[in-house]
Amino acid sequence: MKIKSLFIYATLLALICSIIFFFVPNAIKLFSFSGISFFKGEVWRIITFTVTHISINHFIENIVAIGAVAFLSYEFGLRGKEFITYFFAISITVAIADAFLFPSLIIAGASLGLYGLIGVLSIRGSNFMPKLILIPLLGSSIFLKYVLTLLNCPSCSPNISQVLFHFSGFVVGICLVTLPKRFKSKRSILKEN
Repeated sequence: MKIKSLFIYATLLALICSIIFFFVPNAIKLFSFSGISFFKGEVWRIITFTVTHISINHFIENIVAIGAVAFLSYEFGLRGKEFITYFFAISITVAIADAFLFPSLIIAGASLGLYGLIGVLSIRGSNFMPKLILIPLLGSSIFLKYVLTLLNCPSCSPNISQVLFHFSGFVVGICLVTLPKRFKSKRSILKEN
C-alpha cells in the first residue's frame, strides 16, 4: 500500500515541530517571528515561526491539529504539495501583514497555517457539503477553541487578538482558493468577448 504524500508532508511537519520543541534550546528566541526582528534582517523567521511552539500545551494542540487537518485534507482531496504550499503561503501572508500592522507582535506555532488550511478546506469541501454550511461549520473551530479555553480555565482569559489572528489565517485560506478562480473566470469572459 502506497502512503499518500499528504501524510508524508504532515508527518514531516509534525516531526520538525517535535525536533525544534524538544531539542533546540531557546527556540522561541531563535525562531519566533516579529516584524521588528524580520525587518532587522532575520528573514528565516518567516518560515521557522511555523514550527516553533511556546509551551507543551501549545505544542500538543498543534501536533493533534496537524493530524486532524491532514485527515480532513485527505477526505476533501487535497494533495500533499497543496497541503504544504497552502500551509506556508497562508502563514507567510499573514505574518508579513502583521509585520507591518503590529511589528512588535511575536508569532509562533503551526496554528496559523492550520486554520488557513481549514479555510482552504471550507471551499474545497464544497463537493461534500454546501459552502454556506461548511464555511461556518469549519470556521467555528476557531471560536470553539476560545470557548473551551474559557471553560477549562476561567481565570486564563484568552486574548481576543489571538482569535482574530487565527481567524485571519482562516480568511486568507479562503481567499487563496477563491481569488484565482475568480480571476480565471474573468479572463475567460474577456476572451469570449
